[in-house]
Amino acid sequence: MTKKINICLIDDHQLVRDGIRLIINQTSNMTIINEYENLKSFLNESKCNADILLLDLTLPDSQGIASIQAIKKKHKTIPILILTMHNESQFGVRAMQAGAKGYLTKDNAASELIYAITKVVDGKKYISSNFSDILISTNFEKHRGPLHTRLSKREFSIMLLLASGKSPTEIGYDLDISIKTVSTYRARLLRKLDIENNAEITRYCLDNELIV
Repeated sequence: MTKKINICLIDDHQLVRDGIRLIINQTSNMTIINEYENLKSFLNESKCNADILLLDLTLPDSQGIASIQAIKKKHKTIPILILTMHNESQFGVRAMQAGAKGYLTKDNAASELIYAITKVVDGKKYISSNFSDILISTNFEKHRGPLHTRLSKREFSIMLLLASGKSPTEIGYDLDISIKTVSTYRARLLRKLDIENNAEITRYCLDNELIV
Protein backbone atom coordinates (compact mmCIF):
# COMPACT_ATOMS: atom_id res chain seq x y z
CA MET A 1 0.00 0.00 0.00
CA THR A 2 1.26 3.46 -0.89
CA LYS A 3 2.04 5.57 2.17
CA LYS A 4 -0.29 8.53 2.58
CA ILE A 5 1.41 11.90 2.22
CA ASN A 6 0.60 14.20 5.14
CA ILE A 7 0.53 17.85 4.15
CA CYS A 8 0.71 21.05 6.19
CA LEU A 9 -0.62 24.23 4.55
CA ILE A 10 0.12 27.86 5.44
CA ASP A 11 -1.92 30.45 3.53
CA ASP A 12 -3.81 33.47 4.82
CA HIS A 13 -6.71 33.21 2.35
CA GLN A 14 -9.54 30.84 3.30
CA LEU A 15 -10.67 30.55 -0.31
CA VAL A 16 -7.20 29.39 -1.39
CA ARG A 17 -7.00 26.87 1.44
CA ASP A 18 -10.43 25.52 0.51
CA GLY A 19 -9.36 25.15 -3.12
CA ILE A 20 -6.13 23.35 -2.25
CA ARG A 21 -7.96 21.05 0.17
CA LEU A 22 -10.45 20.16 -2.57
CA ILE A 23 -7.59 19.24 -4.91
CA ILE A 24 -5.80 17.18 -2.26
CA ASN A 25 -9.01 15.37 -1.22
CA GLN A 26 -9.41 14.10 -4.77
CA THR A 27 -6.05 12.33 -4.45
CA SER A 28 -6.24 9.04 -2.58
CA ASN A 29 -2.73 9.07 -1.13
CA MET A 30 -2.64 12.68 0.16
CA THR A 31 -4.27 14.48 3.05
CA ILE A 32 -3.96 17.89 4.69
CA ILE A 33 -3.39 17.35 8.41
CA ASN A 34 -2.93 20.99 9.47
CA GLU A 35 -3.84 24.41 8.11
CA TYR A 36 -2.61 27.80 9.31
CA GLU A 37 -3.51 31.31 8.23
CA ASN A 38 -0.28 32.89 9.47
CA LEU A 39 3.33 32.00 10.18
CA LYS A 40 3.17 32.61 13.93
CA SER A 41 0.50 29.95 14.47
CA PHE A 42 2.67 27.37 12.72
CA LEU A 43 5.86 28.33 14.54
CA ASN A 44 4.06 28.07 17.87
CA GLU A 45 3.62 24.34 17.28
CA SER A 46 6.20 22.27 19.13
CA LYS A 47 6.58 19.81 16.26
CA CYS A 48 5.32 19.16 12.75
CA ASN A 49 4.41 15.64 11.66
CA ALA A 50 3.78 16.52 8.02
CA ASP A 51 5.75 15.08 5.11
CA ILE A 52 5.69 18.42 3.29
CA LEU A 53 4.83 22.04 3.97
CA LEU A 54 2.99 24.15 1.39
CA LEU A 55 3.91 27.77 2.08
CA ASP A 56 2.58 31.04 0.72
CA LEU A 57 5.30 33.70 0.75
CA THR A 58 2.89 36.63 1.21
CA LEU A 59 1.60 36.27 4.78
CA PRO A 60 0.51 39.12 7.07
CA ASP A 61 3.16 38.31 9.67
CA SER A 62 6.10 37.28 7.50
CA GLN A 63 8.58 38.87 5.09
CA GLY A 64 8.74 36.53 2.14
CA ILE A 65 12.03 34.67 2.03
CA ALA A 66 12.62 35.30 5.73
CA SER A 67 9.66 33.03 6.51
CA ILE A 68 11.51 30.08 4.95
CA GLN A 69 14.51 30.76 7.16
CA ALA A 70 12.32 31.00 10.27
CA ILE A 71 10.71 27.64 9.49
CA LYS A 72 14.01 25.91 8.72
CA LYS A 73 15.46 27.20 11.99
CA LYS A 74 12.76 25.41 14.01
CA HIS A 75 11.82 22.50 11.72
CA LYS A 76 15.03 21.58 9.92
CA THR A 77 13.88 18.43 8.14
CA ILE A 78 10.44 19.24 6.73
CA PRO A 79 10.64 19.96 2.97
CA ILE A 80 9.03 23.24 1.88
CA LEU A 81 7.15 23.74 -1.39
CA ILE A 82 6.42 27.38 -2.10
CA LEU A 83 2.91 27.98 -3.46
CA THR A 84 2.54 31.64 -4.33
CA MET A 85 1.07 34.23 -6.68
CA HIS A 86 4.54 35.70 -7.32
CA ASN A 87 6.20 34.46 -10.48
CA GLU A 88 9.54 32.68 -10.38
CA SER A 89 11.53 35.70 -11.50
CA GLN A 90 10.57 37.59 -8.34
CA PHE A 91 11.41 35.16 -5.53
CA GLY A 92 12.13 31.76 -7.08
CA VAL A 93 15.91 31.72 -6.96
CA ARG A 94 16.07 33.24 -3.48
CA ALA A 95 13.46 30.83 -2.16
CA MET A 96 15.47 27.83 -3.33
CA GLN A 97 18.68 29.30 -1.95
CA ALA A 98 16.94 29.82 1.39
CA GLY A 99 16.06 26.13 1.60
CA ALA A 100 12.79 25.58 -0.27
CA LYS A 101 12.60 22.34 -2.27
CA GLY A 102 10.23 23.66 -4.92
CA TYR A 103 8.49 26.77 -6.20
CA LEU A 104 5.03 26.70 -7.76
CA THR A 105 2.80 29.59 -8.79
CA LYS A 106 -0.91 29.50 -8.03
CA ASP A 107 -1.91 29.79 -11.68
CA ASN A 108 -0.74 26.22 -12.37
CA ALA A 109 -3.12 23.33 -12.96
CA ALA A 110 -4.14 21.06 -10.08
CA SER A 111 -2.21 18.18 -11.65
CA GLU A 112 1.00 20.22 -11.47
CA LEU A 113 0.51 20.77 -7.74
CA ILE A 114 0.10 17.03 -7.17
CA TYR A 115 3.19 16.33 -9.28
CA ALA A 116 5.24 18.93 -7.39
CA ILE A 117 4.19 17.53 -3.99
CA THR A 118 5.05 13.98 -5.02
CA LYS A 119 8.45 14.97 -6.35
CA VAL A 120 9.42 16.96 -3.25
CA VAL A 121 8.27 14.21 -0.86
CA ASP A 122 10.40 11.77 -2.88
CA GLY A 123 13.43 13.84 -1.89
CA LYS A 124 13.81 15.68 -5.18
CA LYS A 125 13.44 19.33 -6.12
CA TYR A 126 10.54 20.64 -8.15
CA ILE A 127 11.53 23.14 -10.84
CA SER A 128 9.14 24.12 -13.64
CA SER A 129 10.40 24.55 -17.20
CA ASN A 130 9.97 28.32 -16.90
CA PHE A 131 11.90 28.37 -13.63
CA SER A 132 14.64 26.25 -15.18
CA ASP A 133 15.18 28.92 -17.82
CA ILE A 134 15.42 31.57 -15.09
CA LEU A 135 17.99 29.52 -13.15
CA ILE A 136 20.14 29.12 -16.24
CA SER A 137 19.93 32.84 -16.89
CA THR A 138 20.81 33.60 -13.27
CA ASN A 139 23.84 31.31 -13.27
CA PHE A 140 25.34 32.30 -16.61
CA GLU A 141 24.15 35.89 -17.08
CA LYS A 142 24.04 37.13 -13.52
CA HIS A 143 25.84 40.33 -14.37
CA ARG A 144 23.00 41.31 -16.71
CA GLY A 145 20.28 40.96 -14.10
CA PRO A 146 18.97 43.47 -11.55
CA LEU A 147 21.33 44.76 -8.88
CA HIS A 148 19.80 42.67 -6.09
CA THR A 149 21.05 39.47 -7.77
CA ARG A 150 24.51 40.53 -6.58
CA LEU A 151 23.48 40.31 -2.93
CA SER A 152 24.30 37.37 -0.71
CA LYS A 153 21.42 35.42 0.84
CA ARG A 154 21.85 37.25 4.14
CA GLU A 155 22.08 40.66 2.48
CA PHE A 156 18.92 39.93 0.50
CA SER A 157 17.01 38.86 3.62
CA ILE A 158 18.07 41.99 5.51
CA MET A 159 17.15 44.17 2.53
CA LEU A 160 13.58 42.79 2.58
CA LEU A 161 13.29 43.26 6.35
CA LEU A 162 14.57 46.84 6.15
CA ALA A 163 12.17 47.54 3.28
CA SER A 164 9.29 46.33 5.44
CA GLY A 165 10.17 48.93 8.09
CA LYS A 166 11.87 46.72 10.66
CA SER A 167 14.60 48.25 12.81
CA PRO A 168 18.13 46.80 13.12
CA THR A 169 17.20 45.61 16.62
CA GLU A 170 14.15 43.73 15.34
CA ILE A 171 16.11 42.26 12.45
CA GLY A 172 18.88 41.14 14.78
CA TYR A 173 16.32 39.38 16.96
CA ASP A 174 14.56 37.74 13.98
CA LEU A 175 17.80 36.45 12.43
CA ASP A 176 19.63 35.81 15.71
CA ILE A 177 22.53 38.11 14.86
CA SER A 178 23.94 41.24 16.54
CA ILE A 179 22.87 44.78 15.66
CA LYS A 180 26.47 45.45 14.58
CA THR A 181 26.27 42.57 12.13
CA VAL A 182 22.97 43.89 10.76
CA SER A 183 24.61 47.29 10.22
CA THR A 184 27.54 45.66 8.41
CA TYR A 185 25.22 43.82 6.02
CA ARG A 186 23.17 46.99 5.52
CA ALA A 187 26.28 48.93 4.52
CA ARG A 188 27.23 46.22 2.03
CA LEU A 189 23.82 46.05 0.38
CA LEU A 190 23.58 49.85 0.15
CA ARG A 191 26.89 49.84 -1.69
CA LYS A 192 25.91 47.03 -4.05
CA LEU A 193 22.54 48.65 -4.85
CA ASP A 194 24.13 52.09 -5.17
CA ILE A 195 21.61 53.68 -2.80
CA GLU A 196 21.97 55.67 0.42
CA ASN A 197 19.23 55.01 2.98
CA ASN A 198 16.34 52.80 4.11
CA ALA A 199 13.75 54.85 2.20
CA GLU A 200 15.62 54.09 -1.01
CA ILE A 201 15.79 50.42 -0.05
CA THR A 202 12.00 50.35 0.25
CA ARG A 203 11.59 52.16 -3.07
CA TYR A 204 13.98 49.76 -4.79
CA CYS A 205 12.08 46.72 -3.46
CA LEU A 206 8.74 48.17 -4.53
CA ASP A 207 10.04 49.07 -8.00
CA ASN A 208 11.39 45.53 -8.44
CA GLU A 209 8.24 43.92 -6.98
CA LEU A 210 10.22 42.26 -4.17
CA ILE A 211 7.65 43.39 -1.61
CA VAL A 212 3.97 44.18 -1.91
